[in-house]
Amino acid sequence: MDFVEDVVRPLNTMLMPARWHGLRRNELNRVMGQLIYPRIFNYPPKWYLKKINGLLTLEDDLSLFISDKLPTETDQEIRGFLSDLAVEIEKAFPSVARSGQRVRTSGYWIGGDSMDRSIYLNEGDILPRVDGSLTVWEKKSNVAEFPEQVLLQEFSTYYTRRTIGERLLYKQPLEFATYSVCRLIDKESNPFKESVEDLLLAMSEDRLHPLTKKIEGITKQDWTEDDENWEWYRGLLVAMHNGMKNSQA
Repeated sequence: MDFVEDVVRPLNTMLMPARWHGLRRNELNRVMGQLIYPRIFNYPPKWYLKKINGLLTLEDDLSLFISDKLPTETDQEIRGFLSDLAVEIEKAFPSVARSGQRVRTSGYWIGGDSMDRSIYLNEGDILPRVDGSLTVWEKKSNVAEFPEQVLLQEFSTYYTRRTIGERLLYKQPLEFATYSVCRLIDKESNPFKESVEDLLLAMSEDRLHPLTKKIEGITKQDWTEDDENWEWYRGLLVAMHNGMKNSQA
């Protein structure tokens, strides 16, 4: 296990908005607002649930992995906070849930690392373990089934006018692309990595690419209307392509 990527970084990321002279268990709304909701979140809700699952299964004292720990920030308090946060995420996003939780919307659900592991569950059914282990399940209707859909989901979630606001004016494409690459190279959520790479390259070379036109309609952003917007968007596509190409996932 990479303790920095799997423990230290996600733990501190999730606790940070609630640490104010010590961890405050009643600061869940602050965490949800600063981390989970689309306006400024960098990872999807499923990422947080997977990290929480992993953290809660550790036998280590979690308080040892947070910076500038105060006496009140104990392992028990941290675990309680993470458990509460997971519940709040599942309430806000009924299409993702952990093993042992009840399904809130009927349909096919995918669990574990295999896209082929799909079962139909009715509202109220309990999500099972996978191979005896706790896992995070996601409703199949939210899982891309072809390369174009991977990019449509990425842009419709992270690049709408509501999501990014005016940040295009003062942030470079690479800052956004870095997080997009982290999401797009996830084998569990994107089994079409090479095809997506090809799409990104083709889109960056064709201002009138049909997928870009669909993305403009979904995001309500005019990515190609003027040269400035097109250069920013093209820079994003190139950075996403290069990042995926150079990744080891």
